[in-house]
Amino acid sequence: MRFLIALLLLVIPARAGVIRLKVEGKDASGNFVGEGTCFPVGKTSTGKTLVVTAKHNLRGGQRITVWKDGVWQPVTNILSSQKFDVASFEINADDTGYPLTDPVIGSVVTAFGFGPEYNGRESCGFIARVANSTNLIGKDGYHAIPGDSGGPAMHGNRCIGLIVSYGRLTAKRSDNAELNLATQIVPSQNIIEHLCQYYRMGSCGPSGCPVWTPVTPRAVSPSPVKEDCPTHSVSPQLIEKFVQEWLNANAERIKGRDGADGKDGIDGISTVTTQPLEVILSREGKVVDREIIQPGQPLILDVGILESNK
Repeated sequence: MRFLIALLLLVIPARAGVIRLKVEGKDASGNFVGEGTCFPVGKTSTGKTLVVTAKHNLRGGQRITVWKDGVWQPVTNILSSQKFDVASFEINADDTGYPLTDPVIGSVVTAFGFGPEYNGRESCGFIARVANSTNLIGKDGYHAIPGDSGGPAMHGNRCIGLIVSYGRLTAKRSDNAELNLATQIVPSQNIIEHLCQYYRMGSCGPSGCPVWTPVTPRAVSPSPVKEDCPTHSVSPQLIEKFVQEWLNANAERIKGRDGADGKDGIDGISTVTTQPLEVILSREGKVVDREIIQPGQPLILDVGILESNK
């Protein structure tokens, strides 16, 4: 009975409102069909449902559709963020949106996506803890997989972010569970910042939460935007906060392991620093390169660029 209860806690049915996404396009290798996840964040003042997903899901797409009411429906008004891995579009549907709220470090959330379904199993969610503002650590080592990108991370009935990346390319969320791989999210405040470039966010109402009114697109620049769509500059305190959050999230790896039978233990710091580091390079929110930093090589961060919020 205890085993059955534990299994039920790990396998959570797909949340109502989460939407299947199909991307058809052409790249250097030829025609392709991609699959992902998206979800509604409210209604527009023109009666459409406003939906968000991971921007990389749409890369190279020439035809974008969602599965609604038993058919693949084309989307309209596709808008991609220049700063974050977020894109939005509108659909003809009567879905109510998920309210967006800030992630709280240490809180328990449920992450949803159609990754399992695209890999031949039933779609479901998994329980995770908010490790820091951009990372979730799944219960019993569960993590997002291909196809989950664009899905919501939910705290109760509120969305704290959307899934954009996973620690390793696997077909099952339980693969490599012993590594406690992180699931990366774009936090809700970044989703709102993107949407506020193109819409004015209204209050929650009976037709959805909230209502988004289209506006003239605002220029994306390092300077702050209007008060109803706040941005965040990178301060030394914020950098220190991110570093501390990483240290807390990786405490077990850094601590190392005690030795046995009189043998020396494993130095966690040495273990971490002798592993390659993958660095993703981007320009205006678009991934342009991936670099592997080998152990012992320096990684230089330009504080001027960070402070300029580029």
